[in-house]
Amino acid sequence: MTDGVDRAAAQAAGMDPDRLEALVDFLDRSYLASGRLPHMQLLVSRDEQPVVSLARGQARASGEPLRADALYRIASMTKPVTSVAFMMLVEAGKVALDTPVVAVVPEFADLRVGRANRARLARPMLMIDLLRHTSGLTYGLQRQTPIDARYRKLGLDDFQQPRTSDQFIADLASLPLEFSPGEQWNYSVATDVLGVVIERLEGCDLESVFRERIFAPLGMVDTTFALPDAKAERMTDAWRLGEEGERQVADLGARSGWRRQGRFLSGGGGLVSGVADYHA
Repeated sequence: MTDGVDRAAAQAAGMDPDRLEALVDFLDRSYLASGRLPHMQLLVSRDEQPVVSLARGQARASGEPLRADALYRIASMTKPVTSVAFMMLVEAGKVALDTPVVAVVPEFADLRVGRANRARLARPMLMIDLLRHTSGLTYGLQRQTPIDARYRKLGLDDFQQPRTSDQFIADLASLPLEFSPGEQWNYSVATDVLGVVIERLEGCDLESVFRERIFAPLGMVDTTFALPDAKAERMTDAWRLGEEGERQVADLGARSGWRRQGRFLSGGGGLVSGVADYHA
């Protein structure tokens, strides 16, 4: 596969190869050459035919070049997978978009609204609220309300948690909602709850559901919640920005926490995957 723009494939797909090359050059200059990002991997395709494919930069702080088959912690790109799996259960008649969440998650029966945890819900939380982030749940990373702060204190945002899925739900049920379901939009742990819904409906863990319904049929051989030892060399380091804007390694690829499957499989952000798998 071409490292860059496949001009012939781009033209055959009705795309302008000059503009694609300009895009690649812009990203290269703006993010890699400037040092803003340690590496960049890009795949653009039309009708499943790649027209741009590249992997550049350093995969790890120790200097290894980024491989085309590099693996990443894909964070919230886990959410589309969880949502697709849920919609497959809707298609199979196992649940509906207007099913009350409490029908599968009875721990939510006594949810209240607001920091005082007293106001009753104007209407029940529905499955569609989990899908579209209108559930009233939140993320601690929002850093806007006292309820967000309580999420941070409990570590409810973490993609890898020591608690089980049942304990995760119990902790959420102990906290108030930011608003009554359907009244507002707020990015949240709702997709993690959706993952628990899937597990309870299917009677098995999320990895098994994904493997049977999505990964195996699509040939996604590298996507998983726990990185196998045999693939550890392909895992990139994960960086974060320090207080002065400097890059800091947050998780070493060689010793990644994702090499151990946690007790809680985060449908909101727990998967490891690669570009080829996600393109499938």
